[in-house]
Amino acid sequence: MRKVFLTLVLLAVASGPLVHQSVAQQAPQGRQVAELLSDAYGEESILLVKMMGSVKLDEIVTIVSRDGTYQELGEVEHVYGSYILLKAPLMNEYLAGSGIFQ
Repeated sequence: MRKVFLTLVLLAVASGPLVHQSVAQQAPQGRQVAELLSDAYGEESILLVKMMGSVKLDEIVTIVSRDGTYQELGEVEHVYGSYILLKAPLMNEYLAGSGIFQ
């Protein structure tokens, strides 16, 4: 049992940056730090945003669809002006106006 657990932990760590998809309607954690200025499609990792607060590097953000029906987590690699670069690509599509929380 312990060997299986350790193997699963190692696989999770080796799989790369944290990205999680959730279809449940849950309130995002933290405060809104940005809003998408243009649509972001699945497999994109560069987001054009309107900044509403400071975004911390190497920390998790929650991207929430405009209508709040789905969200996912992404880890911030870099912030440059009006762009947020995620360490892994998005799994869903988000319309302009979707919120980014941290």
